[in-house]
Amino acid sequence: MQKHPLYDIFKEKDVLKEEETFVPLREEMIVRNISPSAHFNKMGCVILAGGQGTRLGIKGPKGCVELPLKEKKTLFQYLFEKVKGKGNDLPLAIMTSPLNHQATVDYLSQHHYFGLTNVSVFSQEMVAVCDDDGNLCGQERSPDGNGKALHHLYSSGIWEKWREQGVEIVQVIPVDNPLAIPFDGELLAVHESEKVELVLRCVGRKTPTESLGIVGQTKGRLTVREYSELTHKMEDLTFSLGNTGIFSCTMDFAKKVSEIDLPWHLAHKQGEGTWVWKFETFIFDLFPNAETFKVLFSDRKKYFAPIKTLSGPNSLESVTKTLMT
Repeated sequence: MQKHPLYDIFKEKDVLKEEETFVPLREEMIVRNISPSAHFNKMGCVILAGGQGTRLGIKGPKGCVELPLKEKKTLFQYLFEKVKGKGNDLPLAIMTSPLNHQATVDYLSQHHYFGLTNVSVFSQEMVAVCDDDGNLCGQERSPDGNGKALHHLYSSGIWEKWREQGVEIVQVIPVDNPLAIPFDGELLAVHESEKVELVLRCVGRKTPTESLGIVGQTKGRLTVREYSELTHKMEDLTFSLGNTGIFSCTMDFAKKVSEIDLPWHLAHKQGEGTWVWKFETFIFDLFPNAETFKVLFSDRKKYFAPIKTLSGPNSLESVTKTLMT
Protein backbone atom coordinates (compact mmCIF):
# COMPACT_ATOMS: atom_id res chain seq x y z
CA MET A 1 0.00 0.00 0.00
CA GLN A 2 1.25 3.48 -0.86
CA LYS A 3 1.44 6.05 1.91
CA HIS A 4 -0.28 9.41 1.43
CA PRO A 5 2.09 12.22 0.33
CA LEU A 6 1.02 14.09 3.48
CA TYR A 7 1.60 11.06 5.74
CA ASP A 8 3.87 12.98 8.13
CA ILE A 9 1.01 15.41 8.76
CA PHE A 10 -1.44 12.50 9.14
CA LYS A 11 0.73 10.94 11.89
CA GLU A 12 0.36 14.11 13.98
CA LYS A 13 -3.43 14.31 13.65
CA ASP A 14 -4.13 13.35 17.29
CA VAL A 15 -1.57 15.73 18.77
CA LEU A 16 -3.30 18.82 20.13
CA LYS A 17 -0.79 21.55 20.86
CA GLU A 18 -1.69 23.63 23.89
CA GLU A 19 -0.77 27.18 22.94
CA GLU A 20 -0.06 29.36 25.92
CA THR A 21 0.06 32.38 23.63
CA PHE A 22 -3.52 31.88 22.35
CA VAL A 23 -5.58 34.23 24.49
CA PRO A 24 -8.96 35.99 24.28
CA LEU A 25 -9.12 39.16 22.19
CA ARG A 26 -8.50 42.47 23.89
CA GLU A 27 -11.65 44.56 24.14
CA GLU A 28 -10.16 47.38 22.06
CA MET A 29 -10.01 45.01 19.08
CA ILE A 30 -13.80 44.49 19.15
CA VAL A 31 -16.29 46.80 17.41
CA ARG A 32 -19.75 46.46 18.94
CA ASN A 33 -21.73 49.08 17.05
CA ILE A 34 -21.22 50.92 13.78
CA SER A 35 -23.38 52.63 11.17
CA PRO A 36 -23.16 50.90 7.78
CA SER A 37 -21.48 52.43 4.76
CA ALA A 38 -23.25 52.44 1.39
CA HIS A 39 -20.12 52.67 -0.77
CA PHE A 40 -20.73 49.19 -2.19
CA ASN A 41 -18.88 49.98 -5.41
CA LYS A 42 -15.68 49.70 -3.36
CA MET A 43 -16.37 46.02 -2.63
CA GLY A 44 -16.19 42.66 -4.34
CA CYS A 45 -17.75 39.59 -2.74
CA VAL A 46 -16.70 35.92 -2.85
CA ILE A 47 -19.23 33.20 -1.99
CA LEU A 48 -17.61 29.95 -0.85
CA ALA A 49 -19.74 27.28 -2.53
CA GLY A 50 -17.56 24.23 -3.08
CA GLY A 51 -19.67 21.88 -0.95
CA GLN A 52 -22.21 19.29 -1.96
CA GLY A 53 -25.77 19.21 -0.61
CA THR A 54 -25.66 15.52 0.31
CA ARG A 55 -26.35 16.01 4.03
CA LEU A 56 -29.21 18.33 3.09
CA GLY A 57 -30.96 15.81 0.89
CA ILE A 58 -29.79 16.73 -2.62
CA LYS A 59 -27.08 15.38 -4.92
CA GLY A 60 -26.08 18.71 -6.41
CA PRO A 61 -24.21 21.79 -5.11
CA LYS A 62 -25.06 22.96 -1.62
CA GLY A 63 -25.96 26.34 -3.11
CA CYS A 64 -28.84 24.62 -4.92
CA VAL A 65 -30.45 23.50 -1.65
CA GLU A 66 -33.97 24.91 -1.60
CA LEU A 67 -35.20 26.96 1.34
CA PRO A 68 -38.81 25.90 2.01
CA LEU A 69 -40.09 29.44 2.40
CA LYS A 70 -43.51 30.64 1.19
CA GLU A 71 -41.73 31.42 -2.08
CA LYS A 72 -39.20 28.63 -2.47
CA LYS A 73 -35.68 29.81 -3.24
CA THR A 74 -32.30 28.13 -3.37
CA LEU A 75 -29.42 29.42 -1.29
CA PHE A 76 -27.87 30.81 -4.47
CA GLN A 77 -31.04 32.67 -5.39
CA TYR A 78 -31.51 33.98 -1.85
CA LEU A 79 -28.00 35.45 -1.73
CA PHE A 80 -27.98 36.67 -5.34
CA GLU A 81 -31.20 38.61 -4.76
CA LYS A 82 -29.59 40.30 -1.77
CA VAL A 83 -26.78 41.42 -4.06
CA LYS A 84 -29.20 42.62 -6.73
CA GLY A 85 -30.93 44.81 -4.16
CA LYS A 86 -27.71 46.83 -3.93
CA GLY A 87 -26.79 46.78 -7.62
CA ASN A 88 -26.93 44.25 -10.44
CA ASP A 89 -23.39 45.03 -11.63
CA LEU A 90 -21.53 44.65 -8.33
CA PRO A 91 -18.53 42.28 -8.66
CA LEU A 92 -19.41 38.83 -7.34
CA ALA A 93 -17.35 35.62 -7.50
CA ILE A 94 -18.36 32.05 -6.67
CA MET A 95 -15.80 29.47 -5.56
CA THR A 96 -16.90 25.97 -6.56
CA SER A 97 -15.09 22.63 -6.40
CA PRO A 98 -14.43 20.11 -9.19
CA LEU A 99 -17.32 18.09 -7.71
CA ASN A 100 -19.91 20.78 -8.43
CA HIS A 101 -18.31 23.33 -10.77
CA GLN A 102 -20.17 22.43 -13.96
CA ALA A 103 -23.46 21.89 -12.14
CA THR A 104 -23.11 25.31 -10.52
CA VAL A 105 -22.30 27.06 -13.80
CA ASP A 106 -25.20 25.29 -15.52
CA TYR A 107 -27.64 26.23 -12.74
CA LEU A 108 -26.62 29.89 -12.65
CA SER A 109 -26.63 30.15 -16.44
CA GLN A 110 -30.11 28.62 -16.69
CA HIS A 111 -31.37 31.25 -14.25
CA HIS A 112 -29.44 34.09 -15.96
CA TYR A 113 -27.49 34.67 -12.74
CA PHE A 114 -30.72 35.98 -11.21
CA GLY A 115 -30.25 39.30 -12.97
CA LEU A 116 -26.63 39.93 -11.95
CA THR A 117 -24.26 41.03 -14.71
CA ASN A 118 -20.81 40.86 -13.09
CA VAL A 119 -20.44 37.28 -11.83
CA SER A 120 -17.25 35.20 -12.05
CA VAL A 121 -16.89 31.52 -11.16
CA PHE A 122 -13.67 29.73 -10.20
CA SER A 123 -12.88 26.35 -8.66
CA GLN A 124 -10.85 25.12 -5.73
CA GLU A 125 -8.72 21.98 -6.11
CA MET A 126 -8.84 18.34 -4.99
CA VAL A 127 -6.46 16.36 -2.76
CA ALA A 128 -6.03 12.62 -2.18
CA VAL A 129 -7.62 10.97 0.87
CA CYS A 130 -6.21 8.18 3.05
CA ASP A 131 -7.36 5.31 5.28
CA ASP A 132 -6.80 4.88 9.02
CA ASP A 133 -3.25 3.67 8.37
CA GLY A 134 -2.31 6.65 6.23
CA ASN A 135 -2.48 4.71 2.96
CA LEU A 136 -3.88 6.21 -0.23
CA CYS A 137 -7.43 5.13 -1.02
CA GLY A 138 -6.91 4.39 -4.70
CA GLN A 139 -7.70 7.41 -6.85
CA GLU A 140 -10.27 8.85 -4.43
CA ARG A 141 -9.91 12.59 -3.90
CA SER A 142 -11.87 15.31 -2.10
CA PRO A 143 -12.00 19.13 -2.19
CA ASP A 144 -9.02 20.73 -0.45
CA GLY A 145 -10.96 23.16 1.75
CA ASN A 146 -11.56 26.89 1.42
CA GLY A 147 -8.08 28.03 2.42
CA LYS A 148 -6.93 28.88 -1.08
CA ALA A 149 -9.95 30.98 -2.03
CA LEU A 150 -7.92 34.20 -2.16
CA HIS A 151 -5.11 32.40 -3.99
CA HIS A 152 -7.53 31.31 -6.72
CA LEU A 153 -9.19 34.73 -6.80
CA TYR A 154 -5.78 36.21 -7.57
CA SER A 155 -4.38 33.52 -9.88
CA SER A 156 -7.59 33.33 -11.94
CA GLY A 157 -7.28 36.99 -12.96
CA ILE A 158 -10.45 38.01 -11.12
CA TRP A 159 -8.47 40.05 -8.59
CA GLU A 160 -6.89 42.07 -11.40
CA LYS A 161 -10.27 42.59 -13.08
CA TRP A 162 -11.75 43.79 -9.80
CA ARG A 163 -8.82 46.14 -9.22
CA GLU A 164 -9.48 47.71 -12.62
CA GLN A 165 -13.13 48.12 -11.61
CA GLY A 166 -12.12 50.07 -8.51
CA VAL A 167 -12.59 47.35 -5.89
CA GLU A 168 -10.75 48.10 -2.63
CA ILE A 169 -12.28 45.57 -0.24
CA VAL A 170 -12.94 41.83 -0.72
CA GLN A 171 -15.70 40.24 1.35
CA VAL A 172 -15.97 36.47 1.84
CA ILE A 173 -19.14 34.62 2.90
CA PRO A 174 -20.18 30.94 3.06
CA VAL A 175 -23.04 29.84 0.84
CA ASP A 176 -24.76 27.91 3.64
CA ASN A 177 -25.55 30.95 5.81
CA PRO A 178 -28.62 32.71 4.33
CA LEU A 179 -28.34 35.45 6.97
CA ALA A 180 -24.97 36.51 5.57
CA ILE A 181 -25.08 39.92 3.91
CA PRO A 182 -23.17 40.21 0.63
CA PHE A 183 -21.62 43.66 0.26
CA ASP A 184 -21.91 44.15 4.00
CA GLY A 185 -22.04 47.86 4.79
CA GLU A 186 -21.02 47.36 8.41
CA LEU A 187 -17.82 45.52 7.50
CA LEU A 188 -17.07 48.22 4.95
CA ALA A 189 -17.68 50.93 7.55
CA VAL A 190 -15.12 49.36 9.89
CA HIS A 191 -12.53 49.42 7.11
CA GLU A 192 -13.33 53.05 6.35
CA SER A 193 -13.23 54.22 9.96
CA GLU A 194 -10.43 52.05 11.36
CA LYS A 195 -8.19 51.71 8.27
CA VAL A 196 -7.53 48.01 8.99
CA GLU A 197 -6.52 45.17 6.66
CA LEU A 198 -9.10 42.68 7.89
CA VAL A 199 -12.49 42.67 9.64
CA LEU A 200 -14.09 39.47 10.96
CA ARG A 201 -17.76 39.21 11.93
CA CYS A 202 -18.13 37.21 15.15
CA VAL A 203 -20.92 36.02 17.43
CA GLY A 204 -21.02 34.99 21.06
CA ARG A 205 -20.43 31.29 21.75
CA LYS A 206 -23.41 29.52 23.31
CA THR A 207 -21.70 26.60 25.07
CA PRO A 208 -18.14 25.30 25.58
CA THR A 209 -18.86 22.40 23.20
CA GLU A 210 -20.61 24.31 20.41
CA SER A 211 -19.35 23.34 16.95
CA LEU A 212 -18.00 26.79 16.24
CA GLY A 213 -14.44 27.97 15.75
CA ILE A 214 -12.98 30.05 18.57
CA VAL A 215 -11.67 33.55 17.91
CA GLY A 216 -8.72 34.87 19.90
CA GLN A 217 -5.28 36.30 19.40
CA THR A 218 -1.75 34.91 19.31
CA LYS A 219 1.05 37.38 19.94
CA GLY A 220 -1.31 40.19 19.00
CA ARG A 221 -2.46 38.59 15.73
CA LEU A 222 -6.05 37.51 14.98
CA THR A 223 -6.33 33.73 15.31
CA VAL A 224 -9.13 31.18 14.91
CA ARG A 225 -9.04 27.65 16.30
CA GLU A 226 -11.21 25.00 14.62
CA TYR A 227 -13.79 23.51 17.01
CA SER A 228 -12.64 19.94 16.28
CA GLU A 229 -9.10 20.80 17.38
CA LEU A 230 -9.80 22.59 20.67
CA THR A 231 -7.80 21.88 23.79
CA HIS A 232 -9.37 21.86 27.24
CA LYS A 233 -8.27 25.45 27.86
CA MET A 234 -9.83 26.71 24.64
CA GLU A 235 -13.22 25.18 25.46
CA ASP A 236 -13.61 27.58 28.37
CA LEU A 237 -16.15 30.31 27.65
CA THR A 238 -13.60 32.95 28.62
CA PHE A 239 -12.98 32.55 24.89
CA SER A 240 -16.39 34.07 24.21
CA LEU A 241 -16.18 34.83 20.47
CA GLY A 242 -17.16 32.41 17.71
CA ASN A 243 -16.16 32.56 14.04
CA THR A 244 -18.99 33.10 11.53
CA GLY A 245 -16.76 32.67 8.48
CA ILE A 246 -17.84 36.13 7.29
CA PHE A 247 -14.96 38.54 6.84
CA SER A 248 -13.55 41.25 4.61
CA CYS A 249 -10.03 42.31 3.75
CA THR A 250 -8.26 44.86 1.62
CA MET A 251 -7.35 43.95 -1.94
CA ASP A 252 -3.69 44.39 -1.02
CA PHE A 253 -4.08 41.84 1.80
CA ALA A 254 -5.72 39.38 -0.60
CA LYS A 255 -2.75 39.72 -2.94
CA LYS A 256 -0.23 39.51 -0.08
CA VAL A 257 -1.56 36.18 1.21
CA SER A 258 -2.31 34.62 -2.18
CA GLU A 259 0.91 32.58 -2.20
CA ILE A 260 1.16 31.72 1.50
CA ASP A 261 1.35 28.01 2.38
CA LEU A 262 -1.37 26.99 4.82
CA PRO A 263 -1.40 24.15 7.37
CA TRP A 264 -3.46 21.05 6.62
CA HIS A 265 -6.38 20.03 8.84
CA LEU A 266 -7.68 16.46 8.88
CA ALA A 267 -11.29 15.31 9.15
CA HIS A 268 -12.69 11.77 9.34
CA LYS A 269 -15.58 11.71 6.87
CA GLN A 270 -17.67 9.34 4.78
CA GLY A 271 -15.92 8.63 1.50
CA GLU A 272 -16.90 6.45 -1.44
CA GLY A 273 -18.38 3.57 0.56
CA THR A 274 -16.11 3.81 3.60
CA TRP A 275 -14.78 6.31 6.12
CA VAL A 276 -11.61 8.12 5.07
CA TRP A 277 -9.35 10.91 6.24
CA LYS A 278 -9.71 14.11 4.25
CA PHE A 279 -7.16 16.93 4.12
CA GLU A 280 -8.36 20.53 4.07
CA THR A 281 -6.97 24.04 4.38
CA PHE A 282 -9.01 26.75 6.07
CA ILE A 283 -9.11 30.39 5.07
CA PHE A 284 -9.00 31.60 8.68
CA ASP A 285 -5.37 30.43 8.87
CA LEU A 286 -4.57 33.50 6.77
CA PHE A 287 -5.85 35.87 9.47
CA PRO A 288 -2.59 36.07 11.51
CA ASN A 289 -0.99 37.69 8.46
CA ALA A 290 -3.13 40.79 8.99
CA GLU A 291 -1.03 43.45 10.70
CA THR A 292 -4.16 45.43 11.54
CA PHE A 293 -7.63 44.03 12.21
CA LYS A 294 -10.91 44.45 14.03
CA VAL A 295 -13.63 42.02 15.05
CA LEU A 296 -17.26 43.06 14.59
CA PHE A 297 -19.39 41.56 17.36
CA SER A 298 -22.81 40.62 15.98
CA ASP A 299 -26.23 39.39 17.00
CA ARG A 300 -26.38 35.82 15.70
CA LYS A 301 -30.14 36.07 15.24
CA LYS A 302 -29.51 38.68 12.55
CA TYR A 303 -26.32 37.42 10.92
CA PHE A 304 -25.59 33.77 11.63
CA ALA A 305 -27.74 30.76 10.75
CA PRO A 306 -25.56 28.11 9.06
CA ILE A 307 -27.32 25.14 7.50
CA LYS A 308 -25.44 21.91 8.27
CA THR A 309 -28.13 19.21 8.57
CA LEU A 310 -31.77 18.51 7.68
CA SER A 311 -33.14 18.69 11.23
CA GLY A 312 -32.07 19.78 14.70
CA PRO A 313 -29.76 22.72 15.53
CA ASN A 314 -28.15 24.48 12.54
CA SER A 315 -30.54 22.63 10.24
CA LEU A 316 -32.55 23.46 7.15
CA GLU A 317 -35.63 23.15 9.35
CA SER A 318 -34.45 25.48 12.13
CA VAL A 319 -32.92 28.08 9.80
CA THR A 320 -36.10 28.23 7.72
CA LYS A 321 -38.05 29.02 10.91
CA THR A 322 -35.56 31.80 11.65
CA LEU A 323 -35.97 33.30 8.18
CA MET A 324 -39.76 33.26 8.47
CA THR A 325 -39.91 35.07 11.83
